[in-house]
Amino acid sequence: MADHGIMPLGTHKPLFIRPRGLVGRWAASQSTKGLKLRQSFNASAQGDATKAEELYAGRFALKDETIFSTPNTVFLGEQGSDIWQAHMMGLSWLKDFAASNRKLHDQYALRLLHYWYLGSAARSDIMQQSKAMTALAIDGAAIAKRLLSQQQNEFFGLVKAHWQNLTMAKPANSEQAVDKALAQFFAHAAFDNLPGKLSEPYSLFESHIDRVILADGGHSSGETTKLVNTLNMALPLLQVEKPILPKALLEALYRGLRFLKMLARPDGTMSEISELAAHTTPPDLQAVTNFPDQALQSGFVRLEQKAALLLIKAKSVFKMEFSDSSQVILLANIAEPPQDYPLVVSSCIQGKGLTVSTNSLMRTTYLASDGQDLRVQDDFASAQAAQTTLLVPAHIRLSRLQDSSTLMLVLPDMTVWHLRQKGGNFEIASQSQHHIIAIRATGKRLNWSLKKQVKTQRLNRRKPAVATELLI
Repeated sequence: MADHGIMPLGTHKPLFIRPRGLVGRWAASQSTKGLKLRQSFNASAQGDATKAEELYAGRFALKDETIFSTPNTVFLGEQGSDIWQAHMMGLSWLKDFAASNRKLHDQYALRLLHYWYLGSAARSDIMQQSKAMTALAIDGAAIAKRLLSQQQNEFFGLVKAHWQNLTMAKPANSEQAVDKALAQFFAHAAFDNLPGKLSEPYSLFESHIDRVILADGGHSSGETTKLVNTLNMALPLLQVEKPILPKALLEALYRGLRFLKMLARPDGTMSEISELAAHTTPPDLQAVTNFPDQALQSGFVRLEQKAALLLIKAKSVFKMEFSDSSQVILLANIAEPPQDYPLVVSSCIQGKGLTVSTNSLMRTTYLASDGQDLRVQDDFASAQAAQTTLLVPAHIRLSRLQDSSTLMLVLPDMTVWHLRQKGGNFEIASQSQHHIIAIRATGKRLNWSLKKQVKTQRLNRRKPAVATELLI
């Protein structure tokens, strides 16, 4: 792609960093004497100074998409995908300049902000406006601290102009209302003498937050990625020195973090059933020690016994993930939505169980108290389509035993599990990421289990099982 006349890295002249002509006169007209910095956030923690060098060279990259452009054309909406443009308009790139701490980059960032405002005013939706206001309060304020007084006034003019646009924007739903209120909290924390009262975002937030982050901590949309994005946006507010936050915000953060912890494995990685989008980084959950084992409103259940963990999603779709010492062993997905009735976990000394039904299947699951025995009974409405499909990660070695009803799974740490079935037949296929195990039932009932093989027990056997037909 053509570089549109971009100068090589490091050849920009500081004397011409500030925009001239129309843009310069507009910036001067927006400056405000009353506005000043109030609160500093830890902006550099999220930024990358090396990316600031690339931006300074005119290379605007997002994941696998890179656009070469100039400050006066990059915000015109004529380049890049919708995701790339949302990244530019939401000022996600500003954190990289905040982390750079170079005067040349600070001045260049201010220049980009001028053209951003001129290009974004007519096209940005309220979500992008909220993200941009948050970025101005966190990353922009960090940069402004390092600018000369005249340049600070220009920056404050940008802030005031964008603040007015955001204040007038009308949220169309509760999610937009919460994002707008959070952005206003950040602005009030970062800048003194902003127009308007703090009671406005207070009222907006308290009216809508319970419609976004549910009582069990899940997101009202059912998407964990949206919950993570909301939490990541709000958590820096905890750095505020003077409390300006409503109690409802602190309670919502607490609910959301506990919900995420419930969907995480013991090593902190997020489970498959969380359906967290790629490139989405959840907040640090190490400090979260008290979390529930059920989020029934969102349809999640956590059955944990010793080192074994069974996570179940039973809303919209039915999914299971079974892991041992944070090693994923088995996944089971059913595309058919479960019936909408309360999930009830049964507990006893021997273990925990759960029953979930769809229109064509009733699945009863039991996990023994030692975490070494998982048993499942599938009762089908019809024998014609009676099949259970399981996924085993490709890095697990899979082989048949002489007993045709048993498969042996060998994990990378040489732990051995046996997958047994009764009432059906195994059909196995392997792909790049998973072994696909289909168990075709011969009737309406299928029983299958996954049991850990303890070494001492195997050594005491007179006739050890023989593995045949090594698949991987």
